[in-house]
Amino acid sequence: MTYALTMISKHKPVILNFDNLYKRLELSFIKKFTDNFRQVKGQDVSITLTSYSKSQNGSVQFWRAMEGIVIQNQQKMSTQELSNVIYSYSRADNAERKHLFEELKPLVCKIMHKMKPVELCQVLMAFTECQESLTADEEPLMDAAMIERFESEFKGRFEAMNPSDTSQYYFCFTKLGFVGEGLFYKYLQKAVSKTIRAFEGPHLRLMFHKFDEVDSMRLNKGVQRRLIEHCKWLMREKKLKGFDAYHIY
Repeated sequence: MTYALTMISKHKPVILNFDNLYKRLELSFIKKFTDNFRQVKGQDVSITLTSYSKSQNGSVQFWRAMEGIVIQNQQKMSTQELSNVIYSYSRADNAERKHLFEELKPLVCKIMHKMKPVELCQVLMAFTECQESLTADEEPLMDAAMIERFESEFKGRFEAMNPSDTSQYYFCFTKLGFVGEGLFYKYLQKAVSKTIRAFEGPHLRLMFHKFDEVDSMRLNKGVQRRLIEHCKWLMREKKLKGFDAYHIY
C-alpha cells in the first residue's frame, strides 16, 4: 500500500501528499515486523523502506527501529531486496547508515556474485557515500578487500555493464581516491568505448568527476577524447540538460 501511495504522490506531490499517513503508520509497521518475527518476509521489509525513502518520510526512531529488523531478517532477503534496503538507507535523511552497513557487509560480500549489475551499483554507491562521511579514525567501510570484491565483479562481467553501471563504478572508484588496479580500468574503458553512443547526460556527469585531475586520472587519452567528443555531440543535438552540463563544466 505504501509503495502505491509513493508512486501516486510522486506525480502530484502537493495535491496528493500522504506524509501524515506515513507518520501514523510507522508504529504499525514496527509492531508488525517485531511481533511476527518468523513470518516476516524480506520483500515486505524492502518495499516498506523503499516507500519511506522515496517519499522522504520516516522519523529517526522509525529508521532506527527498522535497522534492527533488517539485521534480524537479512538472511531472508534476495539480492534485489538487500540492495534496495541499502540504497533506501543511503537516501533517507533521518537514517543512520554506518552501523547497518557494517552489519550487512559480510552478507554483501557473500552474495555479491549473485547480484545483477544494477544491484551491485546500488550497493557500491551507498557504501561509497557512507565511506565519505567517516572520519580517518573510524574503521573504513570500503577497505581494500571490499574494493577488490567490487573490482572483481566488474571485471568478470564488464560486457554486461551498461552506461549507467559503468559510470557509477567509475564515479565511486574515483571518489574513493582513484582506487583499483590497472586491469580494472582496462575493462572499464572497454565497456565505455563499446557503449559510448548510449551515454547520456547523467552518465557523462559521473564520468567527468575529477576529470581535471590529470595527474591522478586513470582513463587513457583515447577514452578521454571520446567522452569529450560525445559530450559535444550531445550539446549540438540539444540532448544535454543544463544540470548535467553545469556539473561537467
